[in-house]
Amino acid sequence: MDKKIYSVLNEKSIRELLKEQTKDYHNSVENLNYLSKDSISKIDYINFLKIFYRVIDPIEQLYIIKFKSEIDNYFQPSFKTDLILSDLKNLAVDLKQIKKTEFLPKIESKYEMVGVLYVLEGSVLGSAMLYNKLIALFGEEFRDKLNYLYGYGKDNFVKWKQFLKFLDEFKIIDDSSKLELIEAAKNMFNCFANEFRVS
Repeated sequence: MDKKIYSVLNEKSIRELLKEQTKDYHNSVENLNYLSKDSISKIDYINFLKIFYRVIDPIEQLYIIKFKSEIDNYFQPSFKTDLILSDLKNLAVDLKQIKKTEFLPKIESKYEMVGVLYVLEGSVLGSAMLYNKLIALFGEEFRDKLNYLYGYGKDNFVKWKQFLKFLDEFKIIDDSSKLELIEAAKNMFNCFANEFRVS
């Protein structure tokens, strides 16, 4: 943990702290993401989907069991695991061969879950650009394999704004809870980075 953060915990909003403290982690994932390359193959896209399924599915299951009742009244996360599964099936991927990630961050408190959601909700922002990029590469017949990237369509940014509103209104009582949230977001980025490195 960067010692400098302790001096600004009460001077900045949790939104500002998250953006500032996770910037390098976010950039690392962007650089490793297969779909960030100039030249993308269908295998790259399939591996991208596999990673997101490996990571998001166990988080969604945990959310439903442990955090849904606490958070859902204020914000409904966009896991969209069903859309990933639809795309993988349309790409003839054997789902039995996909194992859960070994890099999942610790998610034991609602603060850690919100830190994780910061990363997952933010991940949909570039989806429209990637969707158009893949349509241009593989043609219109590929459209039924891009359900996850299409997501909320033109409403992706609207959903992100809803999350930011939730984040701004989220009650964080003490500094340790803020640190939990920020560390969870960093660890979530690291989870994706590690998946892109080993997959």
